[in-house]
Amino acid sequence: MPGGKRRAVNVIDDYLMDNEMVAKTLTVLVIFSILIIASSYYWPDIARTPLGGYIEGSSEEIKESARSFTGVRYLVIPFYIFIRNSLVSIISGLLGVTVIVPFSIIAVNAMIIGYVIYNALNTGVAGSVIASLLLPHGSIELPAISVSATIALYLVDILWSRRVELLRIIKRNIILSITMLVFSALIEAFITPLIAIVLLLLLS
Repeated sequence: MPGGKRRAVNVIDDYLMDNEMVAKTLTVLVIFSILIIASSYYWPDIARTPLGGYIEGSSEEIKESARSFTGVRYLVIPFYIFIRNSLVSIISGLLGVTVIVPFSIIAVNAMIIGYVIYNALNTGVAGSVIASLLLPHGSIELPAISVSATIALYLVDILWSRRVELLRIIKRNIILSITMLVFSALIEAFITPLIAIVLLLLLS
């Protein structure tokens, strides 16, 4: 097995054998999911806040960037998605012990997704269609971001003077998160559009 693949497998095995880390990640993922549902339901109220205005503006910028990728430049999309999400993951992982940074990232990303869901539902898009378009890449992307944000929960262990191999955990979680984001970006760029086309044909 090539060295790169062996390292990736070792990172995954190391993570999965860390039951405490898996439990912490699931906790972050549950919080992430609750924030998505809450923000989609309460979006009209959130939209009236400065944060809501920022999220709407950011979403429009992402849409404009996506529209600019035409022809050969379409091949750049997975790299664009990957780099954007990887920066989020790295920042969240490195600044995990600050707690505020990773959970702010989680909250903002959850609100962006909530805004997308709210808009889709209010333009007559069926919930099943939304799920079909978001779940293929979201089922990898959200856990990937949660893996890096989980570092924040180790602050409690540090404050309790519990010995934690923090640098090893940060390195492992960032590597795992970025590996997952590679697959998520490829799915979002190439598989999700195909699903959209199939749904469009079926519903037309």
